[in-house]
Amino acid sequence: MDTYPKSYENHPLVSIVIPLYNQEIFIEECLPSLQNQTYENIEIVIVDDESTDEGLARVKTYAEKDPRIHVFERKNSGVSDTRNAGMEKARGEYILFVDPDDWIEERTVETALSLILENECGMVRFGYRREPGKEICLPKDSGLVDSVHQFRTLLTGRDVCAATVWGALFRTSTLKEFGIVFTAEMTRSEDVLFLAHFYAQNISTYCLREPLYHYRQGSGVSGRFYNGALEQVATFCNSLLVLESTSRVVGENKDAVYDYGMRFYISALCTVIKRPALQRSEAIAALKESMEYPPLRQTMQEGIRIGAAPWWARTIGRLVSSRKALLLYGALTIINSRR
Repeated sequence: MDTYPKSYENHPLVSIVIPLYNQEIFIEECLPSLQNQTYENIEIVIVDDESTDEGLARVKTYAEKDPRIHVFERKNSGVSDTRNAGMEKARGEYILFVDPDDWIEERTVETALSLILENECGMVRFGYRREPGKEICLPKDSGLVDSVHQFRTLLTGRDVCAATVWGALFRTSTLKEFGIVFTAEMTRSEDVLFLAHFYAQNISTYCLREPLYHYRQGSGVSGRFYNGALEQVATFCNSLLVLESTSRVVGENKDAVYDYGMRFYISALCTVIKRPALQRSEAIAALKESMEYPPLRQTMQEGIRIGAAPWWARTIGRLVSSRKALLLYGALTIINSRR
């Protein structure tokens, strides 16, 4: 029976994209929350990233009983590439990302779709509950927010709701128009980079201060950061440097760009030197290698020049710029000991 508000013109299809990898324990809670949405014109696109548990078998059982569920399999390539595959398969005019260990309120799609249509924006963002514990996290802003403000909020960490792709409904045509996809090799800050590209296009967002998503902590789909950490940060920083030169939104947030880039680089360096079984000499060699990555050196040097990031981060930046690997190793060891 048609019970939707008049604002739903022609009842557009909404695609819910799930990157699946070894979440058999939680999928039984996730999928029913999607099937029971009050807005029924949805498709559930599940892309399995070569799971080794029974998660794939379970979602196939659901798909046999619900024609709205579509299951695809691919070789293991990480959450970013898996989400991209889901976006390629999605047929909906709007896309909602849900991780397989999470779930959503039954009126999530209906509420978000109504707002994105009424406000003609590119994205609707809403709050979430941390599970277990029921801590509620809501967007700091409310209503329509311009992209310059959202971009700054994203990089400064002012709003925990602003840095994830789940907890938001996207307009598919906007993502396609600007070629916004996940960077395949990223396993950390992949959501931030995706959203940075989104906001860089000067697209408005509607923020709803209501928890419609349930985020389960400690069981996420992201991979380990040890392998390729510095390469990932170099990719991230290079992308932001390119955006800075082409986007007014990014240019107006230059200090936030370099602050985030410097902190991300330092976090990667700390991760590299505490890698299990890594010898001190090997760690120092890795630090020396990192100093030769052009995007990383440029990020540190420009960040120091404009005074981005706190004093301790700029101090690390000077050690990188002057290629003092031994002193850098000592400083990073101190940072790790205080975490």
